[in-house]
Amino acid sequence: MSDLKISQMLDMQNRLYELHRHEWRPRTALTANYQLLWSVDELGEVIAIIKKKESLAVMENEAVRAHFVEEMDDVFMYLFDALQCFGVNEHEFTRAYVEKYELSGLTSSRSASFLSSKWTHGVKDVKDLSLGEMIELRKKQRESLGLSNEPDHADSPFRLFSVVEALGAAGGFLRSRGGAEAVCKNINDRADFLEIIVDVFLAMFDVALSLGITAQELSYQYEKKFDYNMNRDWHKQNDNLYEDK
Repeated sequence: MSDLKISQMLDMQNRLYELHRHEWRPRTALTANYQLLWSVDELGEVIAIIKKKESLAVMENEAVRAHFVEEMDDVFMYLFDALQCFGVNEHEFTRAYVEKYELSGLTSSRSASFLSSKWTHGVKDVKDLSLGEMIELRKKQRESLGLSNEPDHADSPFRLFSVVEALGAAGGFLRSRGGAEAVCKNINDRADFLEIIVDVFLAMFDVALSLGITAQELSYQYEKKFDYNMNRDWHKQNDNLYEDK
């Protein structure tokens, strides 16, 4: 199985958008809030599986697990769409992710001088993280905080609360800190916003760890869903929902 890189997932989302750009909402900084909202909607699908099937089924039932991972990937897809609304590429997001890892336990604030400086740590040359590398960094971060990385399906609902909280913080940031324009024009606001999006990814990875979901599983279902979306015959109904013809 593959281990998708950030650049590959961004490229997939861009290809899907280009195929439907004349039908879908324009992808600009002013529409990023919609992409975040759609990710909340998809997170609801993730939660619904826990509600209807129980978390243990994600560990033990292959079909339930595949469906759960697919819905997790839908959340990631809309997060990457939101990043593209602000022109964030794999290098910028990798930098934000690594900085969050290296600053964990030290400070959550950012400064323009730090953002413009060169990395001086072990992962300084990484410019395009894969899902596996992101998860490994998160595991190391959790270990440094004394947290277990062993699967614990009973803890997954609580970890989903953290995803909800982080997504709410991202939406709240765009509403209260000058909105999308500030993310585009102010380096500190942009860094703070990216840090919040990284928090969403970290919380999602915590959910994956609680259920023993691997980067390879996430990558496989991501590619599978992308292929499906690229070949779908999208049809918008009167109730503003999409269905396959």
